[in-house]
Parts: sequence; C-alpha cells; structure tokens
Amino acid sequence: MVTVIKRKKGSGTYYYLKHNTGTDQIETYLGTKIPPDIEQRKKDFVLDYYRKKWIPKLDAIKQGFIQNKKRIPQSAIKEELEELAIVFTYHTNRIEGSTLSLKDTFDLLLHGLTPVKKLRSDVIETELHRKVFLEMSMSKKPLNLTTLLNWHKQIFGTTKHDHAGQLRSRFRANVRVTNSSAIFPDHSEVPKLMNDFFKWFNVAKARIHPVELAALAHLRFVSIHPFVDGDGRISRLIMNNALFKFDFPYMIVKYEGRFAYYRALERSQTEHNELPFLQWFMKRYIESHFKHYVRG
Repeated sequence: MVTVIKRKKGSGTYYYLKHNTGTDQIETYLGTKIPPDIEQRKKDFVLDYYRKKWIPKLDAIKQGFIQNKKRIPQSAIKEELEELAIVFTYHTNRIEGSTLSLKDTFDLLLHGLTPVKKLRSDVIETELHRKVFLEMSMSKKPLNLTTLLNWHKQIFGTTKHDHAGQLRSRFRANVRVTNSSAIFPDHSEVPKLMNDFFKWFNVAKARIHPVELAALAHLRFVSIHPFVDGDGRISRLIMNNALFKFDFPYMIVKYEGRFAYYRALERSQTEHNELPFLQWFMKRYIESHFKHYVRG
C-alpha cells in the first residue's frame, strides 16, 4: 500500500510517498505540498518499482527465446507453433466454457478425429480458432479494428453468425460477466472507446515494454468488452499478437489458473488500477518462461 508521509525539518514541511512491498521499503520525495495528481503519482511510483524488477527478466527471456530459435531447425519451429496453437486454443476456449478436453482438442486438430458427445459449436470454434491463431502468428500486418473484426468473424461466423464480426453498439447491447462486479461501458460508448484503444496502442507500443503492452492491451480491450460475446478469446489473441510482433514467447492463460486470472482482471477493472492485473500477468509470464529460456 502506498501512503503519503509528512516530515518536519526545521520550519519546513516535506511530503513523501512510501511503499512497503513486504521485502523492500521505498520512498520518493513529493515536495512541500501534496500535488493535485497524487493518485496517479502513487500508481506511477509503484509501477516504476516493479518495472525495475520485471524488465531485466523479461529481456533475458527474449534473448534466450531468440537464441533458442536460432539453434533449432525451421521444421521444429513449425511443429512447436502447431502444438502451441492446439494448447492455446484448448485453454482459451475452455476458459469460455468449451466442453472439449485437451485430448479432444489434440485428437481433433492433430488427427482429424471429431470428439463424440461434445457440442458441435465447440468443435467448430476450436477448428476456427486454431486457424486464426496460426494466421495471426504468421502475419506482419499492424493491429487495427478491421483485423479484430475479421478474427471475430472467422471464429464465430458459423456458431454466432448473427453478431460475428460486429461491435455490440450495432445491436445496442450492454453486457456483464457472470459472477463479476465489473461494470462495462454502455454500448453507445464502444465505437469511441475502440478508437481510443488503437490510438493508445499505437503510441504505447513505442513507449512501454512489449510484455507490459501485451498485458495492458488485453486488460483495456476486455474492459471495453466491444462484442456481444467472444471478447475474452479476442483479447488473448491481441495479447499474443503484441508478444509475437516483438519476438517474445507467447502467453497461455491456463484453464486451471482461471480463478486467479479472473480475480486479477476484476480487481483492475473495479479499482480502476492496472497494477493488479499487471502483477498477476508478469508473475505468470516470468514463471512460465524464465526457467526454460534463461536457466534451462
């Protein structure tokens, strides 16, 4: 927790920000008055502290990832990507309620075996999501609204044809997430918010670390919730598109860890503070890749 502390020195009064992380106690000087943007100062203060811890590890992961790609043949890279597409598709769809198991997903996408007694819509969305993921992984095109609408239309064009590839503003539809206290924007705000999202994204990609960009793009997009359905899957594609464009390994949000993921998203959304989700994301990302690419 960040607190404002006041110290007297002679006849002067001086203000500082103080944060106890549990392992470190850090301070920064504010001035002789508490600035009007104190809440933003608090957020920036804590985020700067964590960035100094995250970024060296993230950059080491990237270096190891690139070196690993140079060592292995192109055929092996292609096989790894195909397997990653299957595993990622399983987890991202399972989080959204798909009935297919990991074995079902491998049987379907690797061997062409359609699982029995499973929803036909889940089978179709699994096949189409894998296709979109692989297309995204090979495309150098910049991220824009047309791209996102195309991803959505490709994945849901058969199963949700009445709203696939269209923003919810067209249907004047408002949304909520079951068991979440997060409140999403009114449908009338969606077009402007999406325009703002891409303005932010195009500036941020030159200013902040790519892994932070991936996490924040996910959070900001899903907090707009621009579609009637399918926002989670599109947000996780956006996240990985940002990682791919900057030569970082992909991030899989695992079904088994979904509750911590939900809590982190909800905290950031309800507290209007990006740090809770960033902390969850960075911890999960570093744990997933540091040992493999740096200490492996």
